[in-house]
Amino acid sequence: MSWIEKKWNIFTPSENWGLVREISDASSVEFGSSDSTISIYSAVDKKVSQFPLRPVELATSQLKQKNYFIKAYSVLGFTDSTYLGLAVDSRARLLEFDSKGDSISSFGKNENFSSRNDLDLFNLAQINMGWFGANDKKTHFAIASIFTNRIEIFDRKNKSIKTIYVAPKEHTKFDLIPEANGYTVHWDLSSPYYFRDIVLTDTHVFALYGGFSEQQIQSNAVIAKTVYVYSLAGDFVAKFNLDTSITSIAVDQNLSKMYGISTDEDPGIVEFDLPKFLED
Repeated sequence: MSWIEKKWNIFTPSENWGLVREISDASSVEFGSSDSTISIYSAVDKKVSQFPLRPVELATSQLKQKNYFIKAYSVLGFTDSTYLGLAVDSRARLLEFDSKGDSISSFGKNENFSSRNDLDLFNLAQINMGWFGANDKKTHFAIASIFTNRIEIFDRKNKSIKTIYVAPKEHTKFDLIPEANGYTVHWDLSSPYYFRDIVLTDTHVFALYGGFSEQQIQSNAVIAKTVYVYSLAGDFVAKFNLDTSITSIAVDQNLSKMYGISTDEDPGIVEFDLPKFLED
């Protein structure tokens, strides 16, 4: 592990935040419609925006979620004109939306991995929340669950979802509490969270694993120190134990490098060497 320093292009709202083509947050970032753009999804604004790879204040184009698309809380590009997302109030694990905001196809189902039988669709979406990623070619998408030790890999060609539990099935303990619009999930802060990020390359899935509770995180500033690696078909490849805690990962498989954001008092970018066998 080593520390690195880089110069970054920072995308921030202008003083007139709230105008068209502005965003307030970046929930996911991926390559855009061309090599010179990036696509940023804002879960707060419910917008998908295209930005050029140079410092700018406004997006060059922007799609506002509407109709049933507004239910999606994590979104990635699927085809040239459609999007794939995780949604609340849906039985489906993944939903495909067109630019008009209509759901045009669905894949898989949200799993009730708990022992409770009183969960509605919103509660099922809550316990199935996770980190959503895809490789650059968009051949495979994956979800790393926050509240259970599960990875799901979606094969776009076969329209199938491979489900993997990294150990005997576990989940964060929770209860249901009443609110104005119904019951919502309330998490046990002494119970562990599981995955913290996921990254896909053209050959592998890298999933950052925590296993620490909110109480442990607040006390020790340790979020995740383990990375599981799988093939795109879902076969186990490797498990890495890191020497420092990080919150997210990025992978350059050509350089055999993995990067993360440290969780100590002075957070920074850390670099890890990957085994050469992952280049194959």
